[in-house]
Amino acid sequence: MSKAVVGGVMETGLNDGLCFDQLEVGSSMSIVVMVCRSWDSDNVHGRYISTDYIFSDRNGDSIHATARSNVAHYFVDKLKEGCLYLLKNFTVVKNRPAYRILKDSQYMIELQGSTVFKKVSVDHGGFERYHFQIVQFEDLEVTNNKYFVDVIGYVTTAANVSTTSTGKRALEFNLRNERGGHVAVTLWGKLGESFIAQKAKKAGVYTVILSSMSVKQYLGILFNLYTCLSVIHVPCTKCLPLSGSLVLSSSSSTLIIDSNNIPLLESFNASLRGVDLRAETQPARDGPHAVTTIAELLQNSVQITGIRTKNSWFNFTCTGGRCRKGVTRKDGTFWCEACDNAVYFPRARYRLMVDVKDMTGNVVVVLFDEAGEQLVKKSAKSLLDEQEQSTNNDDMVLPEALRCLIGGTYMFELRSHTYYQYGEYESFNCAQVLLPGSANYASPSSVDDILDPAAVPALSSPVKKALQFGVVTPDKRAEKRSSNLDCTGTDSEGVPGKA
Repeated sequence: MSKAVVGGVMETGLNDGLCFDQLEVGSSMSIVVMVCRSWDSDNVHGRYISTDYIFSDRNGDSIHATARSNVAHYFVDKLKEGCLYLLKNFTVVKNRPAYRILKDSQYMIELQGSTVFKKVSVDHGGFERYHFQIVQFEDLEVTNNKYFVDVIGYVTTAANVSTTSTGKRALEFNLRNERGGHVAVTLWGKLGESFIAQKAKKAGVYTVILSSMSVKQYLGILFNLYTCLSVIHVPCTKCLPLSGSLVLSSSSSTLIIDSNNIPLLESFNASLRGVDLRAETQPARDGPHAVTTIAELLQNSVQITGIRTKNSWFNFTCTGGRCRKGVTRKDGTFWCEACDNAVYFPRARYRLMVDVKDMTGNVVVVLFDEAGEQLVKKSAKSLLDEQEQSTNNDDMVLPEALRCLIGGTYMFELRSHTYYQYGEYESFNCAQVLLPGSANYASPSSVDDILDPAAVPALSSPVKKALQFGVVTPDKRAEKRSSNLDCTGTDSEGVPGKA
């Protein structure tokens, strides 16, 4: 490759340079690239692991490049977006089997400590500055964590960032397109706060590109127990995703891109002209399930039929800083994998798995520490202290304060994104227990009312029409329980009941 330095910037021809379609594992020749975008990536514990890039070549093709945390300082703030660089001594590897940034790329580039780069001045023709792999809402498919997608749309129903029952911060809203379709979006952590800040700077309709999003199956804000499992701060019901629909979830590689100078956004904004932005929209995937109303949800409660003890009713957790992860044993002491430190004074926290039912079926609700204390009105530590002092064999399996909950009726607030399915049963995490006197509390019905469909209050037609939305009806019922306890005080699934 011929080269000459002009004013500190290398001026080069491209005749001998490689393009991405010529790369093979182990390639070590020079290549000229344009930096399309860059971002920092974290692991699931929020620890920085790499700085990543999208490069394009003179043919307009793109590739994912990464610089691990131990060498990223060589490149951070030096590889500028929109600039061209000559790269040498990089490593070509096969693309990742999971969490691919570019779905169809066969290879990716790893930047090493020995990688040399030089800013160059050449004709920008052929290099694609804003490279995205946009997937239309109608073409979205569950990615199963194999790859990420980019989407474009305008934003509706964006609320404030909320805190989940596990302590994570999340922002939920809907993204619509010019054809009247919409898809639900969840942005996690600081990304949600950044989104609100960026949106506040834009007047009018907010159009945005979201890069590197996961596509997941939405299994329902309200699953099965539609008369009692309520989500309190619910978005506009017309915009709620139906159960069975798809939802977009952010990753550590997600970027919020809203610049008016990006041609793709300019063309999308032009396509919105003449579109009634207030018109009704349809979800990307329709759910086949029944319809109910939020009003009905807030007027009923559930009955606790058992408490599962197979995995105990509490966890020992880390006490370092804000970490609340469960601890394990290592070298004879408690150990927090998240903090990578020994924990000498672990804290006992609730992890109550309770079976609940109403007239429609059964589901498992998991109450972690705060929700558990609301329900029991005692801390997990105090119950452990009582358990140690008790001479009652039943208390060794389940403290009396927990056994007394069985058969009672309660009202729980659940979160839509905490749905899990474990083979034969479905589970939600409880955000809080709604207590008498709280703003969202509704007086519990009798147990007979809970089990009697005729006891569901009738609603006036206008309210029903305004609040209808989709709800899942489960295909699998919870397994039958044995009514007699064995000598351990539990049945085969570790579910204490009444003999």
